[in-house]
Amino acid sequence: MTGNDEAALANTQVHYLSSRHVADEFRIIVGGCEDAPPGVGVLVVLDAFYFYGTALETVRLLATSGHVKPLLVVGVGYRPVTMADTTRLRQRDFSPVADPRAEGDPAMMQGANQFAAFLEEELKPWIGDRFDVDRDDFGLLGYSQGGLFATHLLLTRPSAFQRYGIGSPSYWYGPKVIFETEQSYANSHDDLPARAYVSIGEYEDPAGDDRHRAQMTPEARAASLRAEAELPMEDEVGYARDLVDRLRSRGYPHLDITFEVLAGEYHPTAPPLTISRAVRHLYDAPN
Repeated sequence: MTGNDEAALANTQVHYLSSRHVADEFRIIVGGCEDAPPGVGVLVVLDAFYFYGTALETVRLLATSGHVKPLLVVGVGYRPVTMADTTRLRQRDFSPVADPRAEGDPAMMQGANQFAAFLEEELKPWIGDRFDVDRDDFGLLGYSQGGLFATHLLLTRPSAFQRYGIGSPSYWYGPKVIFETEQSYANSHDDLPARAYVSIGEYEDPAGDDRHRAQMTPEARAASLRAEAELPMEDEVGYARDLVDRLRSRGYPHLDITFEVLAGEYHPTAPPLTISRAVRHLYDAPN
C-alpha cells in the first residue's frame, strides 16, 4: 500500500466516493499492513474522523506481531472535516429513526437504511474493484451511535458483513428502537450467520456518570447537571447486556457473539480498548 500527498497517516490513500443512495460524497481512507498477501480481509471503520487512525495502527501492530492476519483498513468519513459537520452527518447516517432528544435537526436523521445501502452496494464493490481483497471477508467497526448503526445493519442486512465490532452502542436511541428491530428479525428468521463483538464501558450508566461528575470542577459539575436535566444518562451497560442476552436466547446456530464490560472505562475513554479487543476477538487473536 503506497500513500498519497493528501493522507495524514503513513502509507494511506484518500479517495472521494459519491453515493446515489445517500446523495452525498464520502471521504474514504484506505490503508493496510506491510507485505499483506493478495486476497486480504477488509475492516471498514465508521467515524473515520474519530477512530480511523487508532484502528489502522492497532491492526498494523497486531499484524506485525502475528496476533492477527494482515487486513486492509478502510475508513468512512466526510469531506467536511470539522467536528460540528461530522456530528451532523453521522447523525443522519447512523440513525434508524429520528429521536427528538438527540442533538441536531430531526429532519436530518433516520438515514441508516440509505447509508447501509451505500456500504453494501457502493462501497464494498468499489473496494473490491480497486484492491486485491477477499470479497467474502468484510468486517465493520462502529462506536457509540456507530455501534447502534452496526447493530441495525446486523439485524437488517446481516450478510452485508461477516464480522461486526460494536462498541458502546447507543441503544437508548429511538427510544430503544434497536430492541424492536431485534424482535422483528427474530420473528422471521431462525439463524443469524455472523461473528459479533459487543463491548461497553463499566461506567456507562448513571452511577458512572455520578462518579465522573464528582471529580469535576464546580463549574463543570454545574454544566454537567444542566446537560443531565436535558438528556438523563441511561443504563447503557444494562441495555447492551440485554440485547446480547436476547440474541443469545434465540439459539441462532451460526451466530458467534462475544460481550465484554470494560472495567474502569467511560464512554469517551473506551474506544482504544474497544478497538483492540474487537479486532482481537473478530480475527482470532490470542486473548
